[in-house]
Amino acid sequence: TCNEGLYEFNEYFNKDFSIPYVTEYIYLEATDISDANQVTIVLCNEESDIAQALTSFRDNIDYNIGIYNNYPLEVEKLENAIIKTYGLYAVLCICDDYSKANTILQEYGFD
Repeated sequence: TCNEGLYEFNEYFNKDFSIPYVTEYIYLEATDISDANQVTIVLCNEESDIAQALTSFRDNIDYNIGIYNNYPLEVEKLENAIIKTYGLYAVLCICDDYSKANTILQEYGFD
């Protein structure tokens, strides 16, 4: 769903997100610093932790809108970011093809 490659940035997860109660996570970003594409998936410990994950995702989007304010296409991607949950999983997807991303996420049960 992203035109450019994504790189694993797990070492920055705790710096970029305020989600202390996760069992597992994967944090991918675009390799090109002028590209806002990002996929973040977290497995929360408890259902009550999901709300905190969603808030952190929205805060990350707002922060990145400020960073990419000189790149209108990237701001548009950020404004249309996909945030979905399924069970104890929460996902943030900022990509080039939202229709395709939504289809893939729906196939895996994300609402």
